[in-house]
Amino acid sequence: MIKLLKYDWKRNSNSIFAATVILILAQTVLTVVGEIKDWVTLTTYIVSIVLYVFAGFLAFLMVCQTYNANLKAYSRRLLPLPSLYTVASPILLLLASMAFLLVLFLLHEFAFVTWFGLDETILSPIREQLELKLTLSFLIGFVWLTVSATVFVFFCITFARTFEGKIGTWLGILMFIGLAVVLGWLDELVHSNSSSGNVPFGITGFSMADTPSGDGLTVTVTGIQGISIISFLIEIATCVTLLFGIRYMMNHKIKL
Repeated sequence: MIKLLKYDWKRNSNSIFAATVILILAQTVLTVVGEIKDWVTLTTYIVSIVLYVFAGFLAFLMVCQTYNANLKAYSRRLLPLPSLYTVASPILLLLASMAFLLVLFLLHEFAFVTWFGLDETILSPIREQLELKLTLSFLIGFVWLTVSATVFVFFCITFARTFEGKIGTWLGILMFIGLAVVLGWLDELVHSNSSSGNVPFGITGFSMADTPSGDGLTVTVTGIQGISIISFLIEIATCVTLLFGIRYMMNHKIKL
């Protein structure tokens, strides 16, 4: 799998480097111009977050294209590797890209808080309750959401490849919508009897409540104890089932 990961990296390295340079330049220009033009710091901060989210979306599209290319190579027996290696390699590449973006974002966040005096940021609830356990649970939750969402999309891509022509693309889209509706319904069913105000993020829980004045929300990072274990187990079972489905379709159903 290491060889496949290196191959995926070499195939996408130029695009990754170009996107990194563009992102850094865009963020630098945005920050400098915002200070020179005396823009509201919060506005500059929000736009910078949008740029990071867009960069993450592009990274996700990149690994989807990489997986699709690997899928074609595997179906032609050009990749003499276990089928799940074809899934794992793009996911590892995505996690590495997301980790790099996260480091850039944290450095930018530090600059906004330290140099520009921005008090309220997207990470304020975590920063105010900074504990190693909570930080680790948040990071693991981010990794888990990234992996599970990627497996979900990869399953739909693989399903689409089991049919020839444009019909496969449309069936893949329908599969994506259908699975999203079913999983959303299950999640709603699990949380329908809950009134605790906890919002799950992977293995991290956020508890939200109105402020005493009633003009805002207080967000508390509750950690792993703030999530629904049943919901998390359903996510794990779903992810494992989708992986088995991908493996089966790759070994028996893929169309050239």
